[in-house]
Amino acid sequence: MEYSDNDKIILWLSMGLGIGSFKFFDLMDYYGDIDGIWHNYDEKDPGIDFLSPKVKTALDKTKNMSYVNNCIKKWKEPKFVTILNNDYPMLLKETANPPIILYYLGEISAYDKCIGIVGSRRCTKYGLECTKKFAKDLAVRGITIVSGGARGIDTKAHEGAVEAGGRTVCVLGCGIDVVYPPENHKLFYNIAEGGGAIITEYHPGERPNPWHFPQRNRIISGMSSGLLVVEAGEKSGSLITAGIAAEEGRDVFCVPGNINSSTSKGTNTLIKNGACLVDCYQDIMFECGWHVKEKNKALAIDNFNNLNDTERTVVNAIIKNQNISIDELCVITGIDITELNSVITMLEIGGVISRMPGNILTI
Repeated sequence: MEYSDNDKIILWLSMGLGIGSFKFFDLMDYYGDIDGIWHNYDEKDPGIDFLSPKVKTALDKTKNMSYVNNCIKKWKEPKFVTILNNDYPMLLKETANPPIILYYLGEISAYDKCIGIVGSRRCTKYGLECTKKFAKDLAVRGITIVSGGARGIDTKAHEGAVEAGGRTVCVLGCGIDVVYPPENHKLFYNIAEGGGAIITEYHPGERPNPWHFPQRNRIISGMSSGLLVVEAGEKSGSLITAGIAAEEGRDVFCVPGNINSSTSKGTNTLIKNGACLVDCYQDIMFECGWHVKEKNKALAIDNFNNLNDTERTVVNAIIKNQNISIDELCVITGIDITELNSVITMLEIGGVISRMPGNILTI
């Protein structure tokens, strides 16, 4: 993948400045633009006293385009997008402290409708069931599920979206080449290969240090129009994420829990403090202003799972590629055009898909 000089300069800055964007924009203000930073940066410049001596030294030592190019060459697999790039997630860019660089596997662009789902690692069966249902119900309707890839609620949110044939984004608290937790290796692969993305602000090779995860949480809420908290104890990290979401003006949704369960103390408190109680995906869709017209019961998750393999392949392809032509669908699925037309007709009769002018298909 080819990167512009500006992308490479921002990569250099991220290696010296760490994860924040405040100092990046301070430098932009001082030097005028990216090019000005690169050509005029001087460790001894008194006008950049807002940088610590440690940061100044780090930037001075790595201010070498050959060094930056070697880093890109060495990392090979992960791609990256910078805050000035059009593919950078728009909602995240609008937050108070977005990362200046995101490494990713999969697809990074076109995440216009996202819901974050977070909760306890030590969750109950009830929490897992609720998470999977919400994730599936939202994902099958074109909503991207954003979570943190951790054990428990996060993992179940990603699994639900993948099983529904939808898209999900996993935000890591470590380098993109570090699989954590290790048992999610296959899940992460399926996410990236299924039209979703694995993303992180941390450089390749960085370990999952404990202080990374509170920082990671601002990306989950920042990418999302709303945040669903399924289960959370009184001191859960999910409450930090909910607080960040509220500060950024995002809707906070909570699944009510058993008043005698420690894993519901946090969520029930959020509800008492003004979070929106939800018990179905329609509640979230309504609050976010996403009014999706139901075709009939054939669109429901239970009936979606009862489709045969060929029908499910077609529906999944249309979900991932809304407003797709029959010819494009034929290429993507590899199904013979005669058989494909027959399947499309049956799905139309069932109300699962719609055909628009020009033989364009949509859910």
